[in-house]
Amino acid sequence: MKRLALGALTALSFAACGGDSEPPQKPAAPASKGPAVPSVDEGPAPAATAATGGSATAAAAGAPAHLATPAAAPSVAPEAALEAASKAYADARAANDARKLFEMTKAMMPTTEEVRKVLRGGPETEAFLEQYKAERIRGDANEAAPEILKPKQPSQTVVKIHSATTEELAAYAKDSVAFAEFPGGMKRFAEKVAAPGRVWHTIEYLEPGQDAGMKFTTFTVVDGRVFFLVKPWRAIPEPK
Repeated sequence: MKRLALGALTALSFAACGGDSEPPQKPAAPASKGPAVPSVDEGPAPAATAATGGSATAAAAGAPAHLATPAAAPSVAPEAALEAASKAYADARAANDARKLFEMTKAMMPTTEEVRKVLRGGPETEAFLEQYKAERIRGDANEAAPEILKPKQPSQTVVKIHSATTEELAAYAKDSVAFAEFPGGMKRFAEKVAAPGRVWHTIEYLEPGQDAGMKFTTFTVVDGRVFFLVKPWRAIPEPK
């Protein structure tokens, strides 16, 4: 596989302890719709819901002022679509269907303008888009496809979806889902450029009985489509 922008897709063969270069804090333990990837319309997201595992007060407590206002609840939860997408990838790999893997991957990789829809706008967003290089990532989808949503071990048969809003990620409160299940870089992404009220997801593959496995970060749903933004925090400079 050739090297991609931000080291993004070459890093999709993640470490078994969590899948991201900035691991979560818990102990180790489609430009067109792809036919095999179901879609839903996520709609505006709440500052906290049962799905995200937090409370509105906790979510907003540590967030910047511009992120502190909760949005309306989503009309449809996206977890089922993400689980179905994971199964579709597993089925295509089992059938050695390289073309289907490519089509599903290309469908989940957003264009620059599509990425813009999930950001808040302004100079920091433009700087992020320049560094993220969405078109280059999409162009390399053919090489990346075999590694997308692929467990590191065949024994990792349990699929879990973890969800958090922009506000929860910016707050990154201890004992929250955001803190436990998302890499620390997502806090920086949420603080700097992520749109308020949007829900973000990780997909985790675990062995039965285990509470930590391999994760892919991060997914969101836009206009009924599942989008995969590969490690977006890598396009934001770390604080000096």
